[in-house]
Amino acid sequence: MDRLALGVNSDGRSLGYAHVKFQSSFSAEKVYKDHEENPVTIDGREIRIDFAAPRGSKVSPQRADRSPRAPSSTLFVGNLSEEVTKEDMLEVLQPLGGVVQIRLARKRDGVKAFAHVDFENIDEAEKVFENHRRDPIYLSGLKLVVDRATPSPPQHSPSPRLYFTGWDGDVASLRSHFRALSSQIVDVFFLRNKNPDSTTTSGFVRFRDLENAQEALARFNSPELNLSYARSETQSKPRPTRREDDNSRFKRRPWRNARDE
Repeated sequence: MDRLALGVNSDGRSLGYAHVKFQSSFSAEKVYKDHEENPVTIDGREIRIDFAAPRGSKVSPQRADRSPRAPSSTLFVGNLSEEVTKEDMLEVLQPLGGVVQIRLARKRDGVKAFAHVDFENIDEAEKVFENHRRDPIYLSGLKLVVDRATPSPPQHSPSPRLYFTGWDGDVASLRSHFRALSSQIVDVFFLRNKNPDSTTTSGFVRFRDLENAQEALARFNSPELNLSYARSETQSKPRPTRREDDNSRFKRRPWRNARDE
């Protein structure tokens, strides 16, 4: 990798994207193909990797050998404003196709850049995709980027631990959100971002048993709080030691957790 340029606004806040320059087209192609086979995630969300136009070029990036992404029940929605909410997106998208879930990329500083929207089926997603091609969708004055996306990864096996995304509140408000089941929560973890003093809107909730986790998933999974089974702790891969992690500059940063004591 030769250069990494993060997109920022006039206030210096991240816009949620970056341009990465590699030493050769071969290296860039390898990263792209590796990502297609084993998607890279940051803060529990799959990032989008695509080829960019050369610097200074006025044409859209294209690849002669790249096949169009296959239709799926999930769409990528980009170019979102910082103020947009899931409710705003539902108001625009729901009349066009049956929305099941919106996974909005967001950090605690309020920056929002893109989302993955799951629809009831492939036909519903394709209807929105084709509609946008004919009549572009706007939200908060911005023309959205709508593209086919990789479907949601398969659910992990049921376990007492749930993974959550999209929660704007703190530990106390998350516990109270589960109402009567809050007494069955063992602990809560919020994932930390680069700033050690702040957390993301994603993390884990562990219940006393599988039955309570199943009930929580059935009752409280919604666009406001996206829930799914987390990988069981017995299946989790061991984290690298500090010495092992220092061997490579580009190994993924291990999660740092804010624990509900």
